[in-house]
Amino acid sequence: MKKITFFCFFSLLLFSSCSKEDVIEITQITPSQTTALLPIGDSLTLTISCIPASATVPTCTWTSSNTSVATVDNKGKIKAIGRGTATIGIISNTNNVTTQCKVTVTYKGDGSASNPYLIYTVDDLKAIRDSINTKNDVYGNKAYKLMADLDFSKEKTSNWTPIGNTAAATFKGSFDGNGKAINNMHIGSIDEYYYYPDTLRYAGFFGTINGAEIKNISIAWNQIIDGKSSGNYYVGGIAAYGSGTITNCNSSGDMTGADSKYDGRCTVGGIIGYGTITTVITNCHYNSGSVSYIKKCGDPAGYAGGIAGYIIGTISNCYSKGETGYTIKYAGGIVGYSIGAIVNCYSTNAVLPWQPNTLSGGIAGYNVGSIVNCYSVGNISGIYSGGIAGEGSDITNCYASGVIYGFEGSSSSTPPISYTGYAGGIAATIFGNISNCIALNSKVSAVPESLDASAKGYAARICSMFSASASAKNNYAATSVVVKVNDRTNVTVTDFSDTKLHGFNLSAQPVDLLNAYVSANPTFNGISLKRWKVSADVNNGYPVFE
Repeated sequence: MKKITFFCFFSLLLFSSCSKEDVIEITQITPSQTTALLPIGDSLTLTISCIPASATVPTCTWTSSNTSVATVDNKGKIKAIGRGTATIGIISNTNNVTTQCKVTVTYKGDGSASNPYLIYTVDDLKAIRDSINTKNDVYGNKAYKLMADLDFSKEKTSNWTPIGNTAAATFKGSFDGNGKAINNMHIGSIDEYYYYPDTLRYAGFFGTINGAEIKNISIAWNQIIDGKSSGNYYVGGIAAYGSGTITNCNSSGDMTGADSKYDGRCTVGGIIGYGTITTVITNCHYNSGSVSYIKKCGDPAGYAGGIAGYIIGTISNCYSKGETGYTIKYAGGIVGYSIGAIVNCYSTNAVLPWQPNTLSGGIAGYNVGSIVNCYSVGNISGIYSGGIAGEGSDITNCYASGVIYGFEGSSSSTPPISYTGYAGGIAATIFGNISNCIALNSKVSAVPESLDASAKGYAARICSMFSASASAKNNYAATSVVVKVNDRTNVTVTDFSDTKLHGFNLSAQPVDLLNAYVSANPTFNGISLKRWKVSADVNNGYPVFE
């Protein structure tokens, strides 16, 4: 009996000893990569090897130190979420042996013109913005492309900080919106209207640009309110200040340059606030809202326009459907103050500033250069008010409708300076040439402050005042245009024999006349109409240039 018991115990001990030798203990696990570089949106699956190599690969627990940068599932698949670094922790479920992989997430692309950095999310855009603003020498001149529509509705408690928010961080690269839209953006609030920080000089999607290329982007603003800043400040739906090319872009929403207690220039535009030399804006639109309320700025005053507040360059094939509101001096449906050419543009809404010495125009408040193939159909008011320009050099092949008011006014200075009202169906005053233009306005009126019937301003169907060297040629006006030199006392002009001021009478209905292009390309009383075309289903029935 004792021999049997001893034999069983010895056999069990021997079996137990052999079983322990069969289990190979893991001393180290190693991921297939200890570092990884992933563009945003890409993924990578890690595999595990172990030491000794003959050991069975264990199951592991996977973690990420920063899930906003990279996530990992229970099979080791890493997904790049946002720019930054994250550590992927790996713990074997056998023996708790640990290892890790450091993941760096970059923008997708390399920033070259052929392989731009790609933007998929709001966080991507904000990260790129921060990189441009803080590491401008690295990221300021790169190429970027938007890959999805973005919605900032969840960002309402945080003002947008512009890309290129200072002159030192200016954007010099290219940005392709890829036909995508960015919605519900905002800068400022009604509470900040009077208390906006002095540090914000440039308010827009881009703050400052320098030779940049911006294209194919649509931005809907809830509002931009900027002001109370010493010196000059700038507001723009696409860019606040700078130079470059802006193509196929549009914006909407209210854009406001608020009251400034300091001397300085306030400049507001639906696309760009202030475009410096060589700026070119093409195929851009300001769809709705107002560019307005530059109330009390110092010399040289304020500028507001549906496309640009102030520009040294070219605007072509653009339109504005937004209102240009309260400003101190220069207001235009397309541009407040322009040095350059404005071609093939139109404005459909009102230009209604009200300050002493205001120059208001359906296309430009003030233009040095040329305005060609443009029209305006909104009501215009100011001190110098014109259907196309408040004051301009050369205006060709343009027409205007709507009501034009030239208000007499006086400044708040001591002693006050008085301003006589000037109103013109095409321009209030001209120092170049007006040719081949048509006035279709219902009324053109000067509005003196006095109710005295002898008080008169200046009003004309084409232009109310010419400089000594200015000229007019082949201009026409509808016979229905009412002209008053005192709208308050109903002093009406009935003598239109001065064709320089009033143009020739149209002897056909304006729509029939303009529509003549469709069938015959005629010349009517010296005006070539080949550029005009009217179709009921195009441009809401308004003439377009071809």
